[in-house]
Amino acid sequence: MLSLASKPKFFILNALRGFSMISLLFVFIANIVILAQDVQAIRHGIDKDHEDCDYFDNSAVPNQAAGTFRAFLIIALNIIEVIILFLSETGFPAWFFKTWIPCLDNEHSLVGLGVLELLLAAQMMSHFMDPFPLVACFFLLIAGIFNILTMYFDRPKFFRSYAFWKGARPAADTATLESGHSRAFSQYAPTSAAPSVFTEKEGNGYGFARRGDGEFERHGPSSPPNYSPPTRPVQVFTKGRGSF
Repeated sequence: MLSLASKPKFFILNALRGFSMISLLFVFIANIVILAQDVQAIRHGIDKDHEDCDYFDNSAVPNQAAGTFRAFLIIALNIIEVIILFLSETGFPAWFFKTWIPCLDNEHSLVGLGVLELLLAAQMMSHFMDPFPLVACFFLLIAGIFNILTMYFDRPKFFRSYAFWKGARPAADTATLESGHSRAFSQYAPTSAAPSVFTEKEGNGYGFARRGDGEFERHGPSSPPNYSPPTRPVQVFTKGRGSF
């Protein structure tokens, strides 16, 4: 799996989602345009003789039995598929995708979405189209390829969700705060340890011990000195008498 930090992965996956949603919106408009052009071509050519033509003039409607029905059916199916794919990008309604189309729910990758986008774009580009529908299908084709390539990401739908971003921001703020505290502590921390007063040399080779008369007297480094302040005599003065 491709390992990226949370922020780059979040922005990359959401940029891809935005590009995919815009492409689906353009394809939806392109299907409406194609439908309007086919209806207009059929109305203008219904009284003409099309026995020697395979298609109606200025349309992709075949001049066959039930050709008009099949042309409108494929456009209607394309519109329904575009709506479903657009809703799957938003993740709403979650119960619908989890129950009826599990490959498009939030628990699966974006590979299924990319395959459906790729098939839809390839099916529409197999016919002659005007520049706007052709460009829209080309964008959808690129979006489908990029969605298929997200198989190298781990849980792409989770890392592109706003809930993940909302939960990741407090963690990032906490990590930044902790790193700031650590830098401030290292700035004011002593660079080296203070030298010990009780060294082996000063202790005459006995460390913390001090040699006495036939024995070692051990004193801790923090033991208080055996010292008491001197007492001064108290002088009492009385009226008419000296001090005593």
